[in-house]
Amino acid sequence: MDIVDVLIMLIPAGMVAFVLFEVGCCMFGEARKPQDGAGEGMPYRTVVVRRRLRRMLFVAAAVTFVGGVVSALLSADVAYFCSLVLPMFVVGVAGAVKGRKVMGDRIVLPLALCCVTVVVVVSLLPIFINSTQDLDVTVADGRLKISGSYGETIPLDSISTVMLVDKMPYIERRTNGYSFNGVALGRFETADGRSLTLHSYSGDGPFVRVVTRGGRHVYLNSRDAGLTRKAYALIRSGL
Repeated sequence: MDIVDVLIMLIPAGMVAFVLFEVGCCMFGEARKPQDGAGEGMPYRTVVVRRRLRRMLFVAAAVTFVGGVVSALLSADVAYFCSLVLPMFVVGVAGAVKGRKVMGDRIVLPLALCCVTVVVVVSLLPIFINSTQDLDVTVADGRLKISGSYGETIPLDSISTVMLVDKMPYIERRTNGYSFNGVALGRFETADGRSLTLHSYSGDGPFVRVVTRGGRHVYLNSRDAGLTRKAYALIRSGL
């Protein structure tokens, strides 16, 4: 994983941690116990619960940020997803159970955390899904079918050449696709302006290069080099 991917993963972790910290500061600021004869402050039980919720929010913020940093550096996508979602979920449940006892019908905390959780889950869902997928190709009925995100079907009689190569051309930019943490799916463009279609689940070779009679260049590979070679043999056997 390069520095850009790490930074991209750290931004959501930092933002979620900041939200948790700010919610703890704003909603559960330092509460005072009632002073004897003064008639001020909050009931002692309320003070205790508010302080516990405040600490839980701060701990959740720390776990989210540290977990995000470590999992980003280790390229652990599932751990990264869990570090962003689980702390908010736990605190949200605790806020709904304990906070209701001291705030009556106020559900601002659990509602706010649930909304943030939904936003994070939806935004990270493509990363999570693509991180668990791998190359899946089948050859049947005269067609090469590539399954998964940005999958496609290529008629075998439209294929000009199939080769096993060690490297792909240098990719300048993504035009219509997904690219993160070594996974590249969809349409991309090289530095010299050539258009490529990638179904690549690893930045390391080998790659299967499929060239169609119409001039399209399609690159495929798996996280497992052995599976990439099997895909190459399967496509060759169908031609």
